[in-house]
Amino acid sequence: MLFADLRLSPEVYNQLRVLQKKAKELRTDVRNLRRTSQANALTMKEILRDTVAKITTLLQSNEECLLPGSADAERVRIQREEDSYRQDMMKLDKDLCDLEMKVEELRNNVINRRLRVNMSDVENMALILSRSSKTVADLKARFPILQDGLKGLISAEMEKAIRDEKFLKEEPDKLESALRRCKKLTGTLVTLKRLASVQEQRVPPNAPGVGPLVGVANGDPRATSPTPAEDTRSSASKVCADTPPPVVTMPVQPFVTNTNTSVHRGLLQKRTPTSL
Repeated sequence: MLFADLRLSPEVYNQLRVLQKKAKELRTDVRNLRRTSQANALTMKEILRDTVAKITTLLQSNEECLLPGSADAERVRIQREEDSYRQDMMKLDKDLCDLEMKVEELRNNVINRRLRVNMSDVENMALILSRSSKTVADLKARFPILQDGLKGLISAEMEKAIRDEKFLKEEPDKLESALRRCKKLTGTLVTLKRLASVQEQRVPPNAPGVGPLVGVANGDPRATSPTPAEDTRSSASKVCADTPPPVVTMPVQPFVTNTNTSVHRGLLQKRTPTSL
């Protein structure tokens, strides 16, 4: 009622229109600044997250260099990559769930309550969706490398499990075989010890004509071989045993022819019984 009777001059009216236009432009600038600040905040957050991830990767690589075995280092590296992948996937799933809830709520408000759509909210949701899409692309690029590493790790673990199972299966038999061999060797050594004791009791160490049997105990064949003098004596005795005894021949005296035939006949008569 008060403003109905108010009459404005054209100049004042034009100034008011200019002020209204400037206020609208200022509101637009403020809205743009707010959007820019939000986008910069998200960008800085992503840059900070990437920097932290790079620093963590460098620290992990330095720790892996200090590990004693390459297999352990590879296992630790793959496990850390898997943990990082799982964390990023959980965060992505949470962001998508929140974004879906917000979009569904805004959609219901627009359809059922006939509410106006706030451009700032829509742009914030678009930024979250863009960040989520980037995370999905990153995870999709990281997954094949992680898959190959996990397959190799699983294969190594399977081989190790097979080796352990084979060890557990074969080791008792090896132990039993080693125990049987030890028992057999123990019995043989006991028998040899008894034999050595009996031989020491039968043969005195300082008996005449008997040399020490050190070489025999040590397996030296020279201890049992005869000396050169013994070889000569044994050869001589062998020759004497093999040679027949000599035949002793008595010299035969020739008969002397004598004119005395009676004497010669008497001698023949005396020798005839002897020769018979």
